[in-house]
Parts: sequence; structure tokens; C-alpha cells
Amino acid sequence: MATNLVSEIAKVLGPDVEARIASSLGLDKTVVQGAVEGGVPGLLAALISLVSKPQGATKLGQAVAQQEPGVLSSLASVIGGSGQKALIDTGASALTSLLGGNTMSALTNAVGSYAGIGGAGSKSLIGLLGPVVLGVLGQHQRTSGLDTSGLARLLTSQKDNVLAAVPSGFSKYLKDTGILDGVTSSVPKPGYQTPPRSTSSIWPWMARPRSSRRSSRTSRI
Repeated sequence: MATNLVSEIAKVLGPDVEARIASSLGLDKTVVQGAVEGGVPGLLAALISLVSKPQGATKLGQAVAQQEPGVLSSLASVIGGSGQKALIDTGASALTSLLGGNTMSALTNAVGSYAGIGGAGSKSLIGLLGPVVLGVLGQHQRTSGLDTSGLARLLTSQKDNVLAAVPSGFSKYLKDTGILDGVTSSVPKPGYQTPPRSTSSIWPWMARPRSSRRSSRTSRI
């Protein structure tokens, strides 16, 4: 079966985990759903762009190798517990080191604007998503024995999956940030439109229309 990193990450971030994230961050669950929906493909797109740059693949390989092997299996128990802040800080630090402060800020702001949450909430959520995304990459690195180049090839093979997962309306918040350049390089930019996204498989618990999500969003951050 062909690898789909977005789908694998979605399975890790199931409805129970998202409910715990929402509770721990003081956000409505629909807010977290929207933020995850944009944040996961956004992060993967940024990493795809990273590995196309000099030394980018090496930096990613080093960051993935530093991830704790049990981070995915312990995720649910860490969220809402005493270790949550450390996980967020570690994730945010790793992503900032990989992507750079400007790209990290651009992604955080884009997710916050798209999901309708404040900067603090978006930053915390991206910090949580970082170890999940890197953790899934780490699983592939270990189980498939991937070296740095192999890990980069795995990521770049995901361009179509990432594009298909970008929610309608999210790409406009990433305009001029360069985050989507790595996955849209073969598409003429002036007329580019994000492909329609299926709601039947990757994010099954996110199938509600965007309008109904926005109407119920509340934030206590």
C-alpha cells in the first residue's frame, strides 16, 4: 500500500486526542479540528520545501533522529498532563530550528487566521503537531532503514497527498510565504487553485462544513 503521511498523522490525531488537545488549550474542539486540518499539510509542505534546499535533508534527518521513539504512543497521556508544556516547547524549538523563525511565524499565523484562534493558541498547537509529524517520519526512518536521502525522498513523494489535504481557503493565508512552493512548483502559480479535498477518508471526523465550524468556535486564550 502506498504511503500517505497525511493519513497516518490523521490516525495519530484521532478525535479522542483532539478532544484532549482542545480541553488542555482551552479551545472548542471545532477550533482544534480546523487548526489541525490546516496545520498538518502546512507543516508537511514546509518540510518538503526544506529538503529541497542545501543541507535541508541533513537538518531534517538529524531532527527526526532526535525524536523520542515513544512520543506517538504516549501522546494521549502527555496532553493535559505535566509534560505537555515540555512537549510543546520541544516541538516549537525543533520546528523553528528546521524551518526558521520567519517560516514558523508565517505558518503559525496562517493556521491561527484560518482556524479563527489567537496567536498563543496557534503557537501551542503547532508546537504539539511538530513532534507528531516528526514522530511519524521517525517511524518510517526506523522501520524502513531510511538514510537522510531516503527520508527526503519519502517526503517529496508526498506532494500530491499534501496538496489534496490542504483545505479549501487555507492556501490564501500562505500566500507569499513560500511554504507551498515545494508542493506547487509544477503548477502554474497565477491560476493555481487548491484541489478539492475529500472528506470521506483522511479527516472523517472533520466532515462538517467550514461555516458550521466557524459559527461554533470559541477561544479562551
